[in-house]
Amino acid sequence: MVFITSMITVVIVNIWQDNGIVVSFLIAIVMELINVLLTTSGVKKIEDSLEDKYKQTIEDLKKTIEENFKKAEMYREEMDKWKKLFEGKPKSTAAE
Repeated sequence: MVFITSMITVVIVNIWQDNGIVVSFLIAIVMELINVLLTTSGVKKIEDSLEDKYKQTIEDLKKTIEENFKKAEMYREEMDKWKKLFEGKPKSTAAE
């Protein structure tokens, strides 16, 4: 898009000015620099957006892991209660 615009600018400047070639190249270079700057800022915005998404994903994963550890601890405590409940009792056998 910028290349086409710069070529149109080259043609217009060549028609209207005696030193159009020099001016047209300068205009084309400036337009390409603007294009590079816009692309770079766009890439930076995308990088920032992805970084925010990664941070959010990492935070979500940390939260999920913490919740799973809490659940595991609750299950461990529940298992310990059941173990203590059945520790002192004699085990039944199939022969009885």
